Amino acid sequence: FVSGDFKEHAIKTVLLPFFQKLDKSKFEIYTYSNSFYEDAVTQEYKICADNWNNCTSIGDYELAQQIWNDKVDILFDMAGHSQGNRLISFSFKPAPIQISWMGYPITTGLSAIDYTIYDQYFAPNTADEFFVEKILRLPNHFQFIKPQNLEENRPQKKRQFNEIIFASFNHSRKLNEDVIKLWCQILNKVKNSKIVIGNLEKLSLDWIGNIFLQNGIDKSRINLIEPLNLNEYLELHKKIDILLDTWPYSGGTTTAYALMYGIPVVTLAGETVAQNQSLGILKNIGIEDSIADTESSYVTKAIELASDTDRLYQIKLENFEKYKAFTEQKQNNTYTHLEKLLINLWNEYCEIND
Repeated sequence: FVSGDFKEHAIKTVLLPFFQKLDKSKFEIYTYSNSFYEDAVTQEYKICADNWNNCTSIGDYELAQQIWNDKVDILFDMAGHSQGNRLISFSFKPAPIQISWMGYPITTGLSAIDYTIYDQYFAPNTADEFFVEKILRLPNHFQFIKPQNLEENRPQKKRQFNEIIFASFNHSRKLNEDVIKLWCQILNKVKNSKIVIGNLEKLSLDWIGNIFLQNGIDKSRINLIEPLNLNEYLELHKKIDILLDTWPYSGGTTTAYALMYGIPVVTLAGETVAQNQSLGILKNIGIEDSIADTESSYVTKAIELASDTDRLYQIKLENFEKYKAFTEQKQNNTYTHLEKLLINLWNEYCEIND
């Protein structure tokens, strides 16, 4: 596994459980960390790894040579074109099977990378044309680190506010004018409502706030927040009612965290993996009522959720129970399916190259 994010990072919620659950009688884990920074989460990765390497100080060709010398069978890129990637090393094809996975829901564009892995929800058939890699589809692909005290997140009947609180916690780079204008339509229809938008870069605060003001939303109804630490971010979920998703790049970790609290997530379905991340999570868990096919349907679903607070509470409870059931019953299947997939890939490779 090659990554610059073996630390407190969003990828931890999906990659670390996989490291912990992987059958060590069948697999060895070699890690190539492209970051000098280490924290407590790094130590958890190190415990799981059979071989730990820091590759920050060596060049791309040297890294490829090391991977080749280590005789790695299946090499995972966990970054795509995001920060900390070592895609040039992959271009030298140091491992017979190379997979880009999880860290970047868009093609790498590299013919040297053979596969990417999703399911039919994250990656409908229309997504194939957007990938150079071959898409391998599992029965279910969503996985997420299970909270130790999940029951503490159970929605409470007592409301803390007299208004509906909408929210978005996606990174500011996922926001755009079309999305925000649609949020303004929702706020204009739901008069007793406010919106909290978190995880914003400082440079984005003015342009985001101005779009709301230009579309008739009073500044008293808007709360723009720069990135918080994880505990502060999670605490915010106890004060919001409905999460509004972004497009054409939807939420991933933010959607999963919201569902951990039962919060409905209104998302817009599309043809790409990037847009269908939230849809994939929702469908894996068994929640479909908040998935919209059109922008007008997106607005309607958000307004309907906000129109009946008693029903909204019931939906939160139902979502929470579905999330809880998924973590207890279905999530382990994801790891089992992935193990079988990797074994089959290797066996097929060996048969062809025997």
